[in-house]
Amino acid sequence: MPFSAIGPSSLFFELLNQFELFNHSYICHIKIIINHLNKLIMNAKKKVVVLISYGLDDERASVAWSIANGGIKSGLDVSIFLVSSGVDWVRKGAADNVHLNPKDPTMKQMIDAVVNNKCRIMVCPPCAEVRGYSVDNLIDEVELIGSGALHQLILEGAEVISL
Repeated sequence: MPFSAIGPSSLFFELLNQFELFNHSYICHIKIIINHLNKLIMNAKKKVVVLISYGLDDERASVAWSIANGGIKSGLDVSIFLVSSGVDWVRKGAADNVHLNPKDPTMKQMIDAVVNNKCRIMVCPPCAEVRGYSVDNLIDEVELIGSGALHQLILEGAEVISL
């Protein structure tokens, strides 16, 4: 069997079987442990952060929120990080009457879906401050938090999609 057709676990098992130094019981225990670890890894929810920098007048923001909702429907652990004019999306009432792409749900519906699925929505504090926004101006479900939170998610294995 070529190497590309077998995964790392299968390759490891093949190598173990090549060595007669290991007794059968030892190999069985190793296989049980590796199978258990594989199940844990495969059952872990994959993380994605959608970084949104476009505001109320740019259709790319609609694409970003749509991608986030698609990730939720696919079973991903989705987080949002809002920077620059992307911060405007979570200002109270700002998205209520915005519908950038007639093929997508309204922006309010897409943002509400993210909120209702308990996804983390983070807002860059300097980006909010430069627009005169405080916590009181933003929807309740957001966190004013620096890029260290984004970096932590990346360290935990999150993929980042930036729009």
